[in-house]
Amino acid sequence: MDELLHQARAHASADRNRESADAFARVLERAPQRRAELLPEYADQLTYSERAAQAVPLYREALAGVPEGEPRQRLRKGLALALLWSGQHLAAREAYEDVLERSPGDRDAQRNLARALAWGGQPQAAVQRLRELLRTEADDREARLLLAQTQKDMGEADAARETLSHASLAQDEAAVRLRRELEGAQAQPASDAPAIERLVEQARDAARSDRNREAAGLFAQALARAPQRRREWLLDYAEQLTYSERARQAVPLYREALGGELGAEQRQRALRGLGLALLWSDRPSAAREAYEELLRLAPGDVDARRQLAQALSWSGRQRASAAVLEGVLRENPQDAQARAQLAQSQLWLGRPDAAARALAQPGLDSDARVLALRRDIAQAVAPRTSAETQRSTQSDDLDIDSLRLAHEVPLAQGRGAAGLRLARTEFEREDGSDAVRLTRPSAFGRWRFNDAFELNAELGVERIEPRATDGIDKWVYATWLTWWPSDLVRMDFSSSRVSFDNLRSLRLGLTAIQNGVSMDLTPDERQRYNVKIERGLYSDGNRRWTAQASGEWRWRPKPEVWLGLRHGRSEFAQRLDNGYFNPDRVRVTQGTLRVNHRFAGDGPWDLSAFLALGREQAVPDGSKPAWDASLALGRRLGPDTRLEARLQRFSSRTGTAAGVSGFERTTAGLRLEHRW
Repeated sequence: MDELLHQARAHASADRNRESADAFARVLERAPQRRAELLPEYADQLTYSERAAQAVPLYREALAGVPEGEPRQRLRKGLALALLWSGQHLAAREAYEDVLERSPGDRDAQRNLARALAWGGQPQAAVQRLRELLRTEADDREARLLLAQTQKDMGEADAARETLSHASLAQDEAAVRLRRELEGAQAQPASDAPAIERLVEQARDAARSDRNREAAGLFAQALARAPQRRREWLLDYAEQLTYSERARQAVPLYREALGGELGAEQRQRALRGLGLALLWSDRPSAAREAYEELLRLAPGDVDARRQLAQALSWSGRQRASAAVLEGVLRENPQDAQARAQLAQSQLWLGRPDAAARALAQPGLDSDARVLALRRDIAQAVAPRTSAETQRSTQSDDLDIDSLRLAHEVPLAQGRGAAGLRLARTEFEREDGSDAVRLTRPSAFGRWRFNDAFELNAELGVERIEPRATDGIDKWVYATWLTWWPSDLVRMDFSSSRVSFDNLRSLRLGLTAIQNGVSMDLTPDERQRYNVKIERGLYSDGNRRWTAQASGEWRWRPKPEVWLGLRHGRSEFAQRLDNGYFNPDRVRVTQGTLRVNHRFAGDGPWDLSAFLALGREQAVPDGSKPAWDASLALGRRLGPDTRLEARLQRFSSRTGTAAGVSGFERTTAGLRLEHRW
């Protein structure tokens, strides 16, 4: 083992990075107990051996177990570089911003941030960054060359020449080549056919070397100088746009090509490119249609079948994706890529047991994606313990403090789960005049019968202890059966018995049995709808009907932003004065905004926010504005531990000449969860 490790490090010192990475992989396979120690070196060598995409999850794994300090900053830089070199330019930009937040003077990180901006379609922002760097570091030749290249790619030849005129670049070979390119582009007339051919050959050379942004720029120049040959080079140009993180720009070019006369092979090439461009521009449902058409022309194209499965999975159709991949694996059980995709779809489907079986095939231990999925599956089926504390203050002068503890263990490799919960809640008037304590131990369980049915249930007993009166014991429960008739539709049938969250109802020992049905419809990844109906049977003889319909439409994917609309209404059989909200009827219509974001790609911090704004119409209370806002900020404290802080504010409270009406509540909480 020591000799093998010595070889790995010797290869690294000699810049034989592929051999070094392979040697590190063998070391880790034979000595998994040294994984945490050697993972950073292995990830570095993968990055430098043109396998940066495989290095990204390894850097993330290493970061999860390293405390703040210089080693962690080094890992941040490694992750950022791997993201940059694997074409994940948006994530690379966020990662370099994270590096520079802690090391503002890191010139290498500043230059690479500019590269991420330029290669990610934001050349103006890259130019601004580089100019700021050169104001303080005028002799930074690498930054100056990068600025000139970016200006050239933007078509700003004069600005690029001025940048290259700096004394520090007088003898620089790269600067000399760039000057010649600028001079050649200026000297050649548009009608010079040999020059155009040389331009196209340069573009193809750049494409073969994976210099996709440069290749796209050269193809664009050729198309501008010889528009009559547009159809000849259109697919080449579209492909280079796709591979240089400009897939959205490539989509109309592929459609243009498909609208003309193409041979069978070229049509397949165009459909394959269109599908990939649509996938990478976050339109998997449209990509699915392109791959389905491609497979009608070439039914044996295994890569297209895998890509179709990817499009189905990314558009939320996990069962359909799994069916395609199972067909691929029946023909070739050794297809590691299809097997990893199948496991991912099954994991997203909520079947970690099936995902684990998919990855049980021998010979997959060296595949980085498979190893990452196995870690995800292990986390999904790990026992978990959570602790949560919460405090609410209300406009009716009631304070509510709660503490909840829970522990859950998996059953049958995550197909089910069972556990215990303990909740304790204190209700108290602000002036201390009245209080109630509620304690609820309960047991819960979950079982997934198959891909279509899952049952959840919880049973507990509540001990209600009002101040200065005898305690009350009540059995409570919650159960719901989920049915997925297809990937697009989810149905939930629920029944529960609950107590209330106000002093008067608790003193009276009131409970409500609530029976409901809910349907979720997700036609594609950009829209989702929900309808639910609930019937409440109150122990004081009251009855309540509630119905709500809502729809959300995704505005942008990163950060994920959803805009929506919801309308709900409730009606009570009678008006009583038993503490709970009890008008004759109420109508609420609101617009909604939902945001979810994970910082630095897959970094430790995540944020979710929600806002609903509209009007509430209650009889007899009248019409008034009603809004609900919440914010949750989470952080992974390690690979198995997460802390979340939440803040929520609800208000329908207004003041008029007749007095104050409505209700307000502010809630703050912390939740800590650990997987064992």
